Amino acid sequence: MITFAAIAPHSPILLPTIGKEHQKKLAKTLASYKMLEEDMYAAKPDAALILSPHGSILPDAFALLISPTYRANLKEFGDFSTALEFRAELTLIERIRQLRLQNEAVPVVGVTDEFCDYGVSVPLYFLAQHLPNLRIVPMSNSELPLTMHFQTGQRIGNVLQKSKNRVAVIASADLAHTLTDAAPGGFSPEGKKFDETVVQALRKNDYEKIMALDKQMIAAKACGLRVIVMLLGMLDGFNCTAEPLSYEGPFGVGYLAARFNLR
Repeated sequence: MITFAAIAPHSPILLPTIGKEHQKKLAKTLASYKMLEEDMYAAKPDAALILSPHGSILPDAFALLISPTYRANLKEFGDFSTALEFRAELTLIERIRQLRLQNEAVPVVGVTDEFCDYGVSVPLYFLAQHLPNLRIVPMSNSELPLTMHFQTGQRIGNVLQKSKNRVAVIASADLAHTLTDAAPGGFSPEGKKFDETVVQALRKNDYEKIMALDKQMIAAKACGLRVIVMLLGMLDGFNCTAEPLSYEGPFGVGYLAARFNLR
């Protein structure tokens, strides 16, 4: 069953080994990560499903990484000291993979790969520090429409709810990459509008507004919308509320941290 759900940013500069000089500018996000880490520890998950918008992105399918163990590092960002390793939750991986065999409308594809991208590793660096036995299920979004992300999330959520495992679900998501001229995607006025819409829609539990953001997502160059929608699909049917903990964009990319209060 799902016992914890959150949206967490994945910028590598959040790590002190990479962005040490920027820690004060990221104080809100780092404080929220501390809250999320405490909440996740209290939820006592056996496994965590991590939804990443990076890694193996397929045009017409959702990539489910399959390996007995997973490795991650941040060498591409100049951090040669951080190395993470996780065990796989193979039972859940197999049950999610079986969705494709049971229903061809659920395009989940197994990809054999033990290396996790930073969309997986950064949230786990913060959230799994005191969960040494945590097993993981890494998964990516696709380029399919948002409705398919929501529907696939619903079906995966059903699998998780029927599991005997206590499962944490984390949408690894940065928002607009166009908040300033120095942003990775350059400046676009749509960036701020996009981020404000996402944050306010979560506060009001108005998920239809988020589902309608597909065109704005392209203009805002936001990598995280699809995994957020997948998470909302997994939580469909829950009597839960979203609680944004913080939002900031000091480097031109919107960083949102939010938890879902499950009932």
